[in-house]
Amino acid sequence: MRITALLAGMARKDSLIVGLGMIPRGEVAMIVALIGLNQKLITQEVYAALILMSLLTTVIPPLLLRNWLFEK
Repeated sequence: MRITALLAGMARKDSLIVGLGMIPRGEVAMIVALIGLNQKLITQEVYAALILMSLLTTVIPPLLLRNWLFEK
């Protein structure tokens, strides 16, 4: 997404903000992981790792964006 923003003429910092803003899509990953667990396509350990990854990628980008958007 960041490359698309750059190609559209956005500044580098603005395109980075757009790219980071697109990261948190954890709810979709959690649903897919749950389906995989219920269908016995993945183990409990893989499910736990996927949930942790989804939570981290949902929580961290807003913190980064806050720091970049409101830096002095």
